[in-house]
Amino acid sequence: MSRQFVILQRPSRLVWGMVCATLVVVTGCATGPTVLPPAARQIPNVPFHPDDSFRCGAASLASVLNHWHYRDTPTQVANAITSSAAGGTLTFDLVWYARHRGLVADYGPGTLEQVRQCIGAGLPPIVMIDWAFGPLDANHFMVILAEDDRGFYAHSGEDPYQYFANERLEKLWSRTNRWMLVAHPEGEPLPWASASPSP
Repeated sequence: MSRQFVILQRPSRLVWGMVCATLVVVTGCATGPTVLPPAARQIPNVPFHPDDSFRCGAASLASVLNHWHYRDTPTQVANAITSSAAGGTLTFDLVWYARHRGLVADYGPGTLEQVRQCIGAGLPPIVMIDWAFGPLDANHFMVILAEDDRGFYAHSGEDPYQYFANERLEKLWSRTNRWMLVAHPEGEPLPWASASPSP
């Protein structure tokens, strides 16, 4: 994966509050199941941490850290990397924190096929999507932990196992140049390790 950063840009808190209210209307009836259907292929032991609008990066990274047996809480991660000026978390802050905790942090543009490969290898990826309401950027981090033939399941916002059909995820993800972070121990290489960047 490329080393190119995609910088997260947030609207003001007032504008973001309006976006969040719209999100409740738009996505409130599209939340995922509380358990996965039998046909889904899942990475086990990826805990769900509900988040508010400005802590999605911290919640997602805490889920991944907990999967690898680190005890970091979303609050601990957020206190270290959440920017009040940015109104959220920057992509490079997630990378920094994962490396600070001793994990390898591979990041950059990804593909749906690479997400499937991560799930097959037991490596939960964090992706950044953009809800993009009109001219507003509404970037959002979530951790993907399961998939089936039609799409993917993510811990996202206040919803565990939120379902994203392939086409919907591709549309939302493409707006951020398909930014993806795979944080993993040294002994758990990427399925496409020969193409991964050097630190």
